[in-house]
Amino acid sequence: MTTKKVLRGLGSFFVPFSIMLLIWYSLAIAPFGNNNLLVSDIGTQYLEFMSLFKRFFDEGISLYSFSNGIGGSIEALSGYYLISPYNLICLFFKDENLPIALIWIITAKIATMGSTMYFYLGKHFKQIRFSTIIFSTSYSLCGFVVAYSLNFMWLDALILLPLVTLGLEKLWRKETGSLYGITLFATIGTNYYLGYMVCLYAVIYSIYLYWLANPTRDAWRLKILWQEWRKFLIVSFLAGIATSFILLPSLVGMLRTAKTNFDPQSFVLAPRFAFSAFGELGIGTYQFEARLQHLPTMYSGILMILLFISYFFCQRISIRERRGTIVLMLALFLSFIIQLVNTVWHMFQSPAGFPYRNVFIFSFLIIRFAYAAWLQLLEHSNTGVIIRRSAFLFSIVLLVAQASLNMEKSLTGQWFIKNELPKNFTYLWYSIALIWTYTVLIYFLQKRNYRWLLVLIAGITFCELGFNYQQALKAVPFGSQKNFAEFYDNQSALIDELNASPTLWRINEKTDQKSSGFSIAYNSYNDSFLYNFADISSYTSTLEKDVLDTLVDLGIYSRNVRRFTYVDENSVLNLLLNVRYSIKPQAIPNHVLLKEAHGMYVYENPEALGMGLLIENDQVRLKKGKVIENQENILQSLKKQEKHYFQPAKTEPSTNSNTLKLQTSETGELFMYLPKVQWKNVDQLLINGKKHSAAIGIQTNQLFNLGHFNAGETVKVELKGTKEFNFEQAEIATLEDATFNQLLIDKNTLAIDLKSYRDDQLYGEVTVDKDSQSLYLSIPYDNAWQVYIDQEKVPTQKVFGSFLSVRVPKGKHQLRLVYQPQSTVVGGTVSIVVMIGVIGYYVIYKPIKNKKGKASD
Repeated sequence: MTTKKVLRGLGSFFVPFSIMLLIWYSLAIAPFGNNNLLVSDIGTQYLEFMSLFKRFFDEGISLYSFSNGIGGSIEALSGYYLISPYNLICLFFKDENLPIALIWIITAKIATMGSTMYFYLGKHFKQIRFSTIIFSTSYSLCGFVVAYSLNFMWLDALILLPLVTLGLEKLWRKETGSLYGITLFATIGTNYYLGYMVCLYAVIYSIYLYWLANPTRDAWRLKILWQEWRKFLIVSFLAGIATSFILLPSLVGMLRTAKTNFDPQSFVLAPRFAFSAFGELGIGTYQFEARLQHLPTMYSGILMILLFISYFFCQRISIRERRGTIVLMLALFLSFIIQLVNTVWHMFQSPAGFPYRNVFIFSFLIIRFAYAAWLQLLEHSNTGVIIRRSAFLFSIVLLVAQASLNMEKSLTGQWFIKNELPKNFTYLWYSIALIWTYTVLIYFLQKRNYRWLLVLIAGITFCELGFNYQQALKAVPFGSQKNFAEFYDNQSALIDELNASPTLWRINEKTDQKSSGFSIAYNSYNDSFLYNFADISSYTSTLEKDVLDTLVDLGIYSRNVRRFTYVDENSVLNLLLNVRYSIKPQAIPNHVLLKEAHGMYVYENPEALGMGLLIENDQVRLKKGKVIENQENILQSLKKQEKHYFQPAKTEPSTNSNTLKLQTSETGELFMYLPKVQWKNVDQLLINGKKHSAAIGIQTNQLFNLGHFNAGETVKVELKGTKEFNFEQAEIATLEDATFNQLLIDKNTLAIDLKSYRDDQLYGEVTVDKDSQSLYLSIPYDNAWQVYIDQEKVPTQKVFGSFLSVRVPKGKHQLRLVYQPQSTVVGGTVSIVVMIGVIGYYVIYKPIKNKKGKASD
């Protein structure tokens, strides 16, 4: 290998690497400034999950974590978020500097994309040039990367896609299927979601390759098809099944989420947009504010699109190949425009934000065919005509896309599925100017072949790609890295102090986003992973539906199926969930302060008795939309009382439909649940004229704590907003102090503590004075929990919706819980068997077969 080839190979990595460093520098992002990227999912999920990833190496791998919501398996979470080898970069950074580590992970992945694309183009076209770096860098900074690089877990699929494609081409040339099998295995293993999309692409691209290689009809007979496609099918199947150690646990976990719900609207044969999507081929079309809903980010570089169009005018490329390419690209474009096809590509679930996640495949093929055109144009005598036609057509397409915007906006909801349209294409004329600049430069390059012209084209392309990425992130509300690091150190020390005991309890923690280094409403959803404690909040795509439904029926706030959090303090929830401490950025009225540290208020909740409670009735069924009634029934199952724990308030007539006047009947905390109110339309909730402040903005329903009132007090509840509100089916009641406090005294001796040094292994001691009494455990039900009483395994059952319960005989007993999911064992076994079989085939069987074949010759 010559020095020139080595330098070019290094350039394919370091050019996009350098562009990214310049972008970070221009945006003053740490380590080049004080800004950080703790926004969107990178701030609310990936940062926290990287902290969990680091903990695997410090404390060992546990398959269960009480940091995961109120407790849950982390197999699906790990399989979806944590498998990438690039995550190892985090191990070189302290926890307070994890935001900086994420920047280096993103940069390294984008740079590696350039290297694999460079490698593919060199192998496919059997020649390496300086210009190859232009194309590989365009792939590194294509529209998908611009839009989704902050969702960096998806970038591994883009690194491997060129290698998967090269492996496919080798397989169909009947050389070897090894590269395809290994890279497909790695793609599915690092992120099975985009791995699924790459599998669909592999089928479509294989059909394209087979069609090109077999122009006769005989090749499409079933017998011939089986003979020719057998190897592809077997290698694909083995590569997929070999990832069972990841896929099976992840599948089991994902089947428990609400994402398996069927939505008929996701499967309609309706268009999502029309010509406006072609405006995305220009520069500056993606803006951070529109990250959740936007058109397919097909941007691949102006030069790449120009050359892609030129591909179809190149006479040296056969008509059959050009026709096949048109069909191939149209098949992929259908996955954007048709709702049904789009849903199939997204694992039969319409994305909840971040749409068109398969667009990276489209950009890859655009650049692959653009490079084919580039090689032809440099030697084509008719280059000037071809490139001018292409430039004219490209310019017309962008202008038509702009003109189509207003028409499509007016028809959204009638013809089109949803409004994902931008206001306009801001840099339209810049794009057109670049089109004609490249046209002139290519024309003179072909005529004169001046080296400096090629360098100029490369320079303009690199600047364009960097500008497009930088403009997309310019409007990001950056956080402060200095504030984050300082707050992390203080908060981590505080929580470590509260969690010094091996006894398991939960902490209701909320932080102040202004001082914690975040610039967005973070809401502390996954702080439990970041600071390593048991919480009552979660924001993840792997959230279990049964657990979420149970918590919502008990009054916990949930904005959507991916998140929940504990907002207003509730003594019953503190009892059921064993919430020992509350950490808040503001003082809680009528609560005794334990301590104040770095602007955070810490409270100890006396009602948190333990992780287990002996109950008298295990047949309580939660009712949807009846939160206070559910809490009352659970309290009655702990200790039956003739007088209800919750006493309803008396409502008084009011002339204002948005005002409710109440009179309390008992002394205690007053709670309110309004199932008919659309909270996203509520601007303010006023209690006796004072604003009820919540740690987060409430957009759906929850159980509100209106405050502590004496019996007979009048309370005025007002909802401020632009609409009238419906107080029908309202549940408003006081949790009577004396009755509830007596319950705590009675149950204090019947509660149990659970201790652990690992979240998947718990132990405790329980004393029962009745035979076969039910023990409620504040752990979500999961059949993977194995419960042992005095070393004897006992059956488990669900109680209170989706909590774990066991029957305990009379007497004093040792309790032990072990989390042993079968999916991990089965999946791991399948993967090992497949891998041993494949290795045995290549290492033992195939050499023997080849040796016998040579001997017979």
